[in-house]
Amino acid sequence: MNNDIEQVVSSCSTCQLHLWSQQPEPLVHSTSSQPFESVSVDLFESACAHYLIMVHRFLGWPCISRLGRMGTRAVTDILRDWFVDYGVPQIIRSDGGPQFRSEFQDFCRDMHITHQLSSAYHPASNGHAESAVKSMKMLLQKYENNWRYFRQSLLEWRNVPRADGLSPAQWLFGRRLRTQVPGHPASYDCLSDGDFLAALSKRNVDKGKVQDNFNARSSVLTPLSPNTNVLVQDPHSKKWNQSATVIRVRENGQSYLSYLL
Repeated sequence: MNNDIEQVVSSCSTCQLHLWSQQPEPLVHSTSSQPFESVSVDLFESACAHYLIMVHRFLGWPCISRLGRMGTRAVTDILRDWFVDYGVPQIIRSDGGPQFRSEFQDFCRDMHITHQLSSAYHPASNGHAESAVKSMKMLLQKYENNWRYFRQSLLEWRNVPRADGLSPAQWLFGRRLRTQVPGHPASYDCLSDGDFLAALSKRNVDKGKVQDNFNARSSVLTPLSPNTNVLVQDPHSKKWNQSATVIRVRENGQSYLSYLL
């Protein structure tokens, strides 16, 4: 009877249209073992102004700039300036929006950077950038989008310890930055190797807990092969109303390139 029900449902177009969403697959963390090895970039808007943000995966150090123009050239010009200050990353991840397409691919190729795309309509696949956008947008709004005051508060934000016990400034410079907040002279001393090892250990433990909690409600899905015909869920209506053919597995191993039929 179970087999009969499965066959009827699988051959019923109306049943397929209203299928539940797939369960999330087990969490795969994007790793970075050294500063500026991997960064995430994104755009956001606040009070009718547009901003570009880049955050370093290992350090948590955010860079942010206002955009006078919204084209790819404006984005890459700012990135070049940041690369002069911090070095050229090996990997850069984006959501593949209009500013991060063919011309941006050429920019990455010329700079010898691997451009990774997050999954369309799935912000969690670029959660690193999404989290940074949320923090910076909130910081802007607290100062009513005043750029000068925001820049002053960004200095303080970079000095605040994160969950691993160290701030982005300490990860980058090995010490706290002097700000307008009074501090004891000893608080600006350079950190020891033991301080970094302890922070890395705590970071790995916390990452493991997050992964375990997420995976408790995940499921390993059956892999798809090239040339397989599949149904695609509309990201807005959540209906399985589009047909597509798989082209290949993407580099992340958890999503696919396909073309709609």
